[in-house]
Amino acid sequence: GGTVVLALLGMFLIPVVVHGYSHWKLAPKSRAGLPPELVAAVRREVPRGDVVFSDPTTAYELAGYAPVYINAAPTTHVADTPQNRPAARVKQAQRFFKNHGPVSVAREAGAHWLLVDRTRGGRAPFSLPRAYAGSRYVLYRIP
Repeated sequence: GGTVVLALLGMFLIPVVVHGYSHWKLAPKSRAGLPPELVAAVRREVPRGDVVFSDPTTAYELAGYAPVYINAAPTTHVADTPQNRPAARVKQAQRFFKNHGPVSVAREAGAHWLLVDRTRGGRAPFSLPRAYAGSRYVLYRIP
């Protein structure tokens, strides 16, 4: 009865599942997430509830790993309310990284930390104390 049906179902599904997962690759534009070393540094250095200023994508990812506030997130992930101002915040972050500051913009957003993804226009270093530096990301403290 039921055992035979389950066995037959397994015979058909197992090869499909094995084939599908063995050929599974990340899409070219997808990201593997933030490095564990960066996440550990943020959790260790940044006090709970502090604001971290970053580009919208990196900030959004960080908010999933650490108990911090962020300056911006992709507009599709934020309620469009007058208080949130998602489009304005994204534009602010884009201008900040395009113009390489000034750091006063991050301060005005309430940030005490700056997280730079070097692949998103953050190649030039900021003259701020570093709390973490990896191959792709740098976490600065804003005095």
